[in-house]
Amino acid sequence: EGCGMVILKRFSDAIRDGDNIMALIRGSATNHDGRSNGLTAPNGLAQEALLRQVLANAAVKPNQIQYVETHGTGTSLGDPIEVLALAKVLGQERTTPLMIGSVKTNLGHLSSAAGIASLIKVVLSLQQTEIPPHLHLTEPNPHIPWDKLPIRVPTEPTPWTGEPRLAGVSSFGMSGTNVHLLVEEAPVSQPAPRVESKRPTHMLTLSGKTEQALADQVNKYIDYFSQHPAVNLADVCYSGNTGRVHFEHRLAVFGDEVAELQEKLAAYQQGERVNGLVQGQAQSEKPKIAFLFTGQGSQDMDMGRELYETQPLFREMMVQCDQILQSYLEIPLLELLYGENKEENKKLLSQTKYTQPALFAIEYALAKLWQSWGIEPTAVIGHSAGEYAAACVAGVFSLADGLKLIAERGRLVQALPPNGKMVTVRADEKQL
Repeated sequence: EGCGMVILKRFSDAIRDGDNIMALIRGSATNHDGRSNGLTAPNGLAQEALLRQVLANAAVKPNQIQYVETHGTGTSLGDPIEVLALAKVLGQERTTPLMIGSVKTNLGHLSSAAGIASLIKVVLSLQQTEIPPHLHLTEPNPHIPWDKLPIRVPTEPTPWTGEPRLAGVSSFGMSGTNVHLLVEEAPVSQPAPRVESKRPTHMLTLSGKTEQALADQVNKYIDYFSQHPAVNLADVCYSGNTGRVHFEHRLAVFGDEVAELQEKLAAYQQGERVNGLVQGQAQSEKPKIAFLFTGQGSQDMDMGRELYETQPLFREMMVQCDQILQSYLEIPLLELLYGENKEENKKLLSQTKYTQPALFAIEYALAKLWQSWGIEPTAVIGHSAGEYAAACVAGVFSLADGLKLIAERGRLVQALPPNGKMVTVRADEKQL
């Protein structure tokens, strides 16, 4: 058995979001064999009806389809029925033969994953604009009148011509269910512009199982940067940091442009140690990490602003906190932290009823940002108001409940007389 996965999205939404569209599902249809001669005997009339249904659904003419990825059971009975149904429906008014093949010659007949394997093969073939060969075809099925049908089975890589490139994909279930998709090549268009989050510094991590393997990685990146000086550094760092397994011998370099990272990698080659270059060996055991959450007194205007402007997840968490806190604060959180009225907001931020919710939100957003980068705490601890953020990250209560608690705590403390005092008692629980 096997498995396969594709991501489906409405075409208009994918265009809007600037997604990398690999192919379009132009149409689809499904039906059932109904009564047939037995479990292994497909129904040719049902297959013909299926093909006509999908053509109508997609508003496509039969001769517009250049290739069909067949179900292809490989049986003496099933294959002739399938091929004759294709010829009867898709063989009309053709000037070029219909190409057919099956991924089953590559990896065998999967069970529930047979259909998705066929779809993935067709999408990849469309991207390469080439129809791959049907393997191991030494003796065509003698029960199929090949010389009388406008159908061919390619036995070598064949350029995929036609505009637009269209393919059918058939998948027939053992219970008699028949499914057919029409798949079209992705449109050639400019994707929607991405909203770039400009980072002040980029980090590139490299590793190897040995020192030499690490050195080889460094050499490859230096060569790559030399050949691609205008490459998007954020993309390179993302792929290097998240798209590779990280081995024992490690190196990290920091910089804000390609040339800077290239210089630091060259310094490593020469055995030099420069700022923004860290090298070492990872421990075999995963280190224990604690997140510590500060209490009141560490607040400041514009705290976290650069992260808010450059890190989408941090911004999302802060916006979420702001929306929840609007039920409890007279001044919205984001206006308080990043608004234009700096002097007045600074005075308000020094008031406990605003200080504590603001710190909670910043600390929560920071923790979520670290976690999104793969840094998971083994333990969390907090001081004073920071205990609430720590408890929330630990899952003691939800974000909404945590913000409600810290807002009420701040309000109650704010309502105390101005000459109040704090007492610390050093004692065990019984003495206390």
